[in-house]
Amino acid sequence: MRILRAVISLDLVISFFLLIAFIFLFTTKRTNIPTIASIAAISFLVLNLGFCIYSLTGLYSGKKKLIQKLWVSYFIFIAGFVITDYIAGQTVLKKISPSIRRDARVHHELIPNTTSQVTHMLAYDTNIMANNIGCRGEQISEAKADSTERILMLGDSFTMGKGVNDNETFSALLENMLNKNGGRYEVINCGIDSYSPVLQYLQLKEKIDLINPDLVILNFDMSDLVQEYVYRKSGSFDEDGNIIAVNGIEKETKDPVFKRLRGWIYSNMLTVSIIHQYIYYESYASELMNLENLVARPSTKLLEHTLKIYDDQEFNELFGLVKQSMMEIKKLCETKGCEYIITTYPWGHQVNNWEWVPGRYEFVPKSHEISDRTVIELEKFTQQNDLPFLNTFPDFRSYQGKDPLYYKYDMHWTEAGHEVMALSINNFLDNYINSSEYNK
Repeated sequence: MRILRAVISLDLVISFFLLIAFIFLFTTKRTNIPTIASIAAISFLVLNLGFCIYSLTGLYSGKKKLIQKLWVSYFIFIAGFVITDYIAGQTVLKKISPSIRRDARVHHELIPNTTSQVTHMLAYDTNIMANNIGCRGEQISEAKADSTERILMLGDSFTMGKGVNDNETFSALLENMLNKNGGRYEVINCGIDSYSPVLQYLQLKEKIDLINPDLVILNFDMSDLVQEYVYRKSGSFDEDGNIIAVNGIEKETKDPVFKRLRGWIYSNMLTVSIIHQYIYYESYASELMNLENLVARPSTKLLEHTLKIYDDQEFNELFGLVKQSMMEIKKLCETKGCEYIITTYPWGHQVNNWEWVPGRYEFVPKSHEISDRTVIELEKFTQQNDLPFLNTFPDFRSYQGKDPLYYKYDMHWTEAGHEVMALSINNFLDNYINSSEYNK
């Protein structure tokens, strides 16, 4: 009985101070937590306080057995909820990324020689195979045949091909197109989930001698502008200011215990993760420019630069960082004697009003105007620096096929989207490879 009394007293004290804190924050408007969530939290704490006071009173007024039964039922309910929510989480919250490990230089990378089932319960169920060099697709021989041209694809999850199987990525489709008329090309897909140009540069430095590509294609994603900032913010630089690493291992070990617990809950508890996302990400987290909010979670900050409301000064600052990484890749390719092309492509909200709906509303408001400023500035930059550039926006916007290009609830391409991207690059390479700019 003493233990029960102590538990109830502790619950009462904690609930009391939490209630005072919530009321203070809510009334003084010092929190961005939505009003509905605040009222729900305050109501729950008031009810819990009342239950604790009633229980303590009952223990001293001859209602011990009733109070014991109530608290046993209470604990059974809580335990039952946790177990049920965990089971539901294991069923519904299936793996949405391939097997990835933290890295001291490139932040994170695919684990070589692994196959992962990657699932979105409302979109796709696919397998992703990482080969012997940690890129997607079949095994790569270190020795390149003299008659074979190697094309190395750099990019993020769009390039990696989240949402389709290994043979359905635009890299695999492009290889088939190039070899259709007797060509001998290898297209190596080194796209990695949530990479931006700075990580692609560090990745290329590690792999360029191993792969020995004839052509490097960097596929610029609309998320790169903001993610570049947060990766560089976590980076290490030499005395001359050159990026040398973005340490993902150090970041992981420095995470506080509560943050790791939050990550575990988000990945394993269905109802709790939904409530957590509503309160945390609908309130203030989307405004924070850090790795957790701009890489691991949906954020309205990620695509603001694709809308007309975006601030010009902030855009110029972020785009300047992207240009640094792109120029570093250019220097590396020139040193190693390989060609270098930059491409870019749209997300669904930049194509038309019906692609990627309703999934887009986690990232952009329902009422929004699109701006092509990022694409225009990217084209100017490539022209100024004599970089071959492919803008695939017109090909996506003029698509007349019956199948959607993007999933409804996930931002990535369907098989049709990969076909459009592969065909666009193939048409561009048809002219580029046969031109005097390309050194065979």
